[in-house]
Amino acid sequence: IVTGQSSSIHNLLKCVENCNVEVDGLVLDPIAAGAAVLTDNEREMGVVLADIGGGTTDIAIFIEGSVWHTTVLSVGGYHITNDVAVGLRVPAEAAEQLKIEHGHARHEMIDPTEVVQVKAFGDGGLTRVQRRDLAEIIEARAEEIYQLILQEIKRSGYDGLLPAGVVITGGTAEMRGMRELGRNTLGMPVRVGQPQNLSGLIDTINSPAYATSVGLLLWGRDQRDHSPLLYRRSDEGGPDLGGRLSGFLKKLLPDRNQ
Repeated sequence: IVTGQSSSIHNLLKCVENCNVEVDGLVLDPIAAGAAVLTDNEREMGVVLADIGGGTTDIAIFIEGSVWHTTVLSVGGYHITNDVAVGLRVPAEAAEQLKIEHGHARHEMIDPTEVVQVKAFGDGGLTRVQRRDLAEIIEARAEEIYQLILQEIKRSGYDGLLPAGVVITGGTAEMRGMRELGRNTLGMPVRVGQPQNLSGLIDTINSPAYATSVGLLLWGRDQRDHSPLLYRRSDEGGPDLGGRLSGFLKKLLPDRNQ
């Protein structure tokens, strides 16, 4: 049983329906992401899925093929960006770009003499910052995220049942050094999870940042035989927006019957 705040769910449904897309179901974020990035063996053996998004880190523990525990931590990639902006005294958009292009979660792996340029406050000129200083800021927050994940694993009581370790996904998981920092902090195997078993033009979505989106597509594909609303046509006789979108995205997923 998955519960959620009714007002938040209502607002989410209203936003989607205002875009003329009909909602056929709700899926918890880490469950959807897990469908895209976890292997069957990992689910059976015992694994933690940590989707490190922008504002939250969503956790699900899979054991014997099913979900045994879930939670949401109120910390994510946006907090790292804010730390960089404050620590280096640069605008938030410049901090985000700096994090993506030059960020690293292990400061000791960065040359102390390496310098990068970033847009500064004021007249819009550029300022020079030590890349190692950037990495130290990122590492401090990333380590905190891992410590919170570890606390939640222990709180669940399943810490001794997870031989497959932790799979991290979400946009923040792409940052250099995240896997290595996770292994050191958690004391468990850590890998970066990317969507699997895709076909077609997948260059854009074959990334941890799209794990939840791909997982939702997989869920929709698996439910299509039981939910004809997924392919409802408009009153005018042509496919509606949801039908056209699902038809396009369906091409990215392999056919289960092949």
